[in-house]
Amino acid sequence: MFDLKRTNALTTDPNNPLFQRQTGEVTSRGVELEAVANITRDFKVVASYTNYQLFISKDLDPTLIGSVPVSVPRQTASFWTDYTFREGPLDGFGLGGGVRYVGSSFADTANLIVVPSRVLGDLAVHYEWANNWRAAVNIMNVADTTYVSGCGSFNLCYYGDRRRITGSLSYKW
Repeated sequence: MFDLKRTNALTTDPNNPLFQRQTGEVTSRGVELEAVANITRDFKVVASYTNYQLFISKDLDPTLIGSVPVSVPRQTASFWTDYTFREGPLDGFGLGGGVRYVGSSFADTANLIVVPSRVLGDLAVHYEWANNWRAAVNIMNVADTTYVSGCGSFNLCYYGDRRRITGSLSYKW
C-alpha cells in the first residue's frame, strides 16, 4: 500500500491544452500487488495489479480539488506465462503469452470526458542454447487493436502502439 503526495506536478492547462501548468499537490493512494511463481522449472507465471486513488489535493483553482489528473488510469493489471522446453527435440525452445489491462482515464480536468479502458495481448517465442545465448521474437498488441492511449484534453488525444514485432539476441555473462 502507498500514500504519496507530489507538489508542483505538471498538468494540462485547461485554457490551452498545448501547454502544461503546475498543480499545487497531487495525492496518490493505493495498492500494488505482484506475484511471481515458478510452477515448475519450465513453467513461469507473473501477475500484477495496481489500484490508485489519485486526485488533486491542493491547487490555486479550487474547482480542480478532488478531480483526477488527466491521462492517468486508476487501475492496471497484467498476467504473463512462459514455458520453456528443457529436454527432447525442442530443448531450449520456449513460448510466452499474456494480457495487459489499462483502466479508463480522463481527458479533461473536469473529469467529464472518459478515455476507455483496453485489454491487449502479447506473445513471445524464444530459444536458449549453450546456457548463455537467447534469441527471442516478441509481439506486443498481437491483435493489432487500435485504441486511444491517453488524452491531454478533449481534442488532444494519442493513439497507442499498434502491433509491434521485435527480435533480440542476448548473451548472459
